[in-house]
Amino acid sequence: MTSESVESADSQNFFFVFSNRAISAEDGTAVSEIVAYCFRHNIPISRSSLNASLNLLMRLGKVEQAEDIIRFMRSAPNPDAVPDIVSWNVMMCGYSRNGMPEKTLATFGGIIYRRQSEKPTISTFNAVLQALLNIRQHKSNKSAGAQFVVRTMGKLKIHCDVQTATTLIRLVGEIGRSEVVKVERWFSGHQTFKPDLFYFNAVIEAYARCEDLQSCSRTMEEMDILGINPDARSFNLMLKVQGSEDDANALLAEMRSRKIDPDVYSYCALLKREPKSKPSI
Repeated sequence: MTSESVESADSQNFFFVFSNRAISAEDGTAVSEIVAYCFRHNIPISRSSLNASLNLLMRLGKVEQAEDIIRFMRSAPNPDAVPDIVSWNVMMCGYSRNGMPEKTLATFGGIIYRRQSEKPTISTFNAVLQALLNIRQHKSNKSAGAQFVVRTMGKLKIHCDVQTATTLIRLVGEIGRSEVVKVERWFSGHQTFKPDLFYFNAVIEAYARCEDLQSCSRTMEEMDILGINPDARSFNLMLKVQGSEDDANALLAEMRSRKIDPDVYSYCALLKREPKSKPSI
């Protein structure tokens, strides 16, 4: 196909047909080549199509090609192709997914401090919290980052969803018990989400890290009150920190009473306890 024939054709239709085929086939190389071709020949591309291309490339781990597209978008003469908050959210989530949390945080800094017209969304903060969870930093830095996220969300009047809450609990669980308690209390006064099994498992895991069995049990009771059934993971997290063989056996008995069979992780959890004698399974 020559450039003359492309220019004489419906340019929007050209991109729609060929890019959608490439996206459907998950052909990241074809997507990036089509986008580059369109930018070189001033063929208009909708921002939603570009964001879909970014998302595909990030899912396929083609980070450099996604970065090429975002650079094209930033220099695009057409304002409809300039990156919006969705574009940056896709990049941030993609960086975290591809093991680059530092780039997620750097992109977030650009949104907060340099691109004031782009208001962050809940997806923005979910990506930041995931990056803070994955990044290798001192606990104090992670704590400061978590506090900044919570404060900024409050200023922007952005409410937590269950994903935000779950990631935040997992993050503070790495920091210490006092932080977990603080976040749980904050949620109780500002709860704008419906807790689910994943959230409660994150809470149990956070307290189990601190060997706070009482809070783990309290969380399980709260699940029962809300009608959320624990799963094997809920019990496995608690098995690892049981104080005695009798406690471990009691927990296994409760699993059976709830018709939850111990799995391979249950056995691993028991082995990690290194009890003096094996509990009866």
